[in-house]
Amino acid sequence: MSKFKLSFASQRDKLILKFFKDGKQYRAKSTGIPFKSMEDADKSESLALILSRYETAFKQAIYDYEITGVEPDLVVAPLEKPAPEIPSPLEFFTKEKCKIFADYLDASTKWSDLTNGFISDFVTEVNSDDYTHNTIKAYLHSVRKGLKSAARHGYLFPSTEYSKLLSHEAGTTTSIFLDMKEIAMLEKLRCEDELEEAVRVTFLKACYSGCRYSDVHKLKLASIIEVGYHALDGTVEMVKSISYVSQKTNTHTNVPLKSSLIPLLEMSVITPSNGQMNRIIPELCLRAGITAPAEVFKCGKLFTGEKWEFVRSHTARKSFATNLYVMGCSVRDISKYVGHKDEATTLKTYICCGAIYNKSFINGFFG
Repeated sequence: MSKFKLSFASQRDKLILKFFKDGKQYRAKSTGIPFKSMEDADKSESLALILSRYETAFKQAIYDYEITGVEPDLVVAPLEKPAPEIPSPLEFFTKEKCKIFADYLDASTKWSDLTNGFISDFVTEVNSDDYTHNTIKAYLHSVRKGLKSAARHGYLFPSTEYSKLLSHEAGTTTSIFLDMKEIAMLEKLRCEDELEEAVRVTFLKACYSGCRYSDVHKLKLASIIEVGYHALDGTVEMVKSISYVSQKTNTHTNVPLKSSLIPLLEMSVITPSNGQMNRIIPELCLRAGITAPAEVFKCGKLFTGEKWEFVRSHTARKSFATNLYVMGCSVRDISKYVGHKDEATTLKTYICCGAIYNKSFINGFFG
C-alpha cells in the first residue's frame, strides 16, 4: 500500500498526517493532542475540526500524488486566519459601556466620521442638556477613555484633539437658534427621500414642543389632552396641550399645543438616529435657505459661517425656548415646558439671544 506524509506547520497545531492512496483515506497522529490509539484519534471531534481546516490542501496533495506518482514530503503553511473584523464605533462604545456616546452614534457612523468637529458637536450637545457639572465631567471622561482604548486597538479616526475637546474645561459656550420665519422655511421644504423627511419632521416636532430627541418620538395625537392653566385674572382656562413623560428625567410635562404640530403628529415617519439627525439637518437647512451669518463659541474657539452649518438636533429644543422668550414668555414657564428643574439651566443653556428690546420699557425707563 503506497503512502506518504505531509507536515503542517502551525503555531497552535503540530500535525503529522499520513495519506493512504486506496480509498483516499488518511490517518493522523498529533504531537499536540495525545491519543492512546489511532481509533481514539479518529473519534476526536477536536482533531477533526483542526483537520477540516486543511481539507483543500489534503485533496490537492492526493490529486498531485495520483498524477505524478511522486510522494510529497513538504511543509504546508496553515491557512491564514481572516483579519479580525473591526467593530463600528457604535458596536465598540456599546461594548465599552459608554452609553452617552453610543446613544449619540448610529449604525452608519464610521471611524472616519469621528473628526474634531464631530467630537466638538457631541461636547456641545452634552453641555446643552441639564446635567450637573460632575455628571458632564464623568460622561466626557468616559468618552475620552473609550477613544484612547480604540486608538490602542488600532482603530483609526481623524480627531487629533479629542483629548482636549473632552477635557470639560470651564468656558463660555454660545449656540444658535432658528427663528419662526426660518422654521417656517424648513416646514415648506420638500425632501428627497424617506430619511430626510423623517429628520425634517422630527426636528420640527421638537421646535414646536420643546421635547428632547429621546422624547420627541413618543408624541402622538393621543398625547394631546386638555390642561388647566391659571390666567392672570386668577381664572383657570382649559388649553389643549401635548403631554409626555421625559425618558431622561422621568418627569411629566405639559406644553400648550401649537397648531402647526398637529399635522406633524399625523404623519408616520421612521425614527432617525441622533447621528443621522446631526448629519442631515444642516443640509436640509441649507436647501431651505437658512443662510444668515452666524457665529458660535464652543470648546474655547470662535466659529463663524452661515447659520445652517451650526444647526444640530439640539438646536430645535433651543429654538423652542428662545422663540418663547422673544415672544415674552417668562423663563419660569419656559423652564417648565422644557422639563428643567431650575430656571438657571434654561437661561444659561437654552436662551440663545441677548436682552430683548422692549421699546415701551426702554423709553419709559431710560428715556
